[in-house]
Amino acid sequence: MKKLFILVIIIAAVGCSKRSGLSDSVFIPDSVYTDLPAYSEWGYNTFGANYDRSVFIYSRNVMPLKVIVQNQELSFVFQGVIGNYSGNYLSMKITIPDTATAKYQDLLDLNDTRINLSGSEVVVEFIIDQNSKVIEILEGELYFKRTQKIFVDDVEAEVILSGYFNLKFIEEGIPFTMTDGRFDFGVDNDNFYNLN
Repeated sequence: MKKLFILVIIIAAVGCSKRSGLSDSVFIPDSVYTDLPAYSEWGYNTFGANYDRSVFIYSRNVMPLKVIVQNQELSFVFQGVIGNYSGNYLSMKITIPDTATAKYQDLLDLNDTRINLSGSEVVVEFIIDQNSKVIEILEGELYFKRTQKIFVDDVEAEVILSGYFNLKFIEEGIPFTMTDGRFDFGVDNDNFYNLN
């Protein structure tokens, strides 16, 4: 009985680590596309998409999302790898016009918002080895299905952005596709940057 009591105390102590676990990534595989994380709305700090015959997926070695506000533009920088965790690093930066976002809490306004990635005011860039190139988008969408605030001990901790993305694009004259994309990010002052 004493061992059981000690075990319960240890589990409770580990489970009550408060905010420390919010920034970690939690991989729960999709039931169909097992190399990708399942769609979730819990702030697991994951994303993934099929990229032709490979995957573009978050890495535990870099912050999976950075949100940047600068010069009346809002950028979402997805940082990960091509292939499963040991591939080449890739950052995909999606920039849209924005005049309203000043702090991370303003991202709640994106709830149920669809962004046409082939729109004339949207810019998509790939950043590999510090080199950035604008990608010609044939079609695509970034869909913020749900945004929500998370509280820990009645204190606001972060805003969660969950949704889907897909795109067809041309890179160096060759067409590529990114399909079945999904994301689930927690955003707070650690990965939100207002550079105005």
